[in-house]
Amino acid sequence: MHKLPISFELSSTDYDTKLAFSVNHNKQTIFKTDHVNQPQQINLLLDHGDEDQTLSFRMSGKLQEHTVLDAQGNIVKDSAIITNKFLLDGYELKTMFNTNCKYYHDNNGNTDLETSTYDNYMGCNGVVVFQFSSPGYIWILKNW
Repeated sequence: MHKLPISFELSSTDYDTKLAFSVNHNKQTIFKTDHVNQPQQINLLLDHGDEDQTLSFRMSGKLQEHTVLDAQGNIVKDSAIITNKFLLDGYELKTMFNTNCKYYHDNNGNTDLETSTYDNYMGCNGVVVFQFSSPGYIWILKNW
């Protein structure tokens, strides 16, 4: 087994809204909070072998009233979770992280399950899935 460090910044657009957030690595929960109530730096160490890896971010707790629309239907206030500056094995992936993520959600129950690109903004209850292989630095070199 090897150790692979990951880190990222976790924040919310509305710290009063009780949005829950968790991180799973290969289907095991490695970080969980019931309320993202302040900005924080998340630093985790993944145990892994030399095989494909799946890292997922899950947001829950968002309700319809956490999105406020104006008379024209434009969003004027939204409760969401934001992740920034994702580092894998000490390297900031920047857009390479987003390119390799899929965001699965149902627009908080308003549509069928859909797959979207991920732009560091989780505005709907759902799961962001990032797949990569290890060792991490080899995957980075192949995908840079």
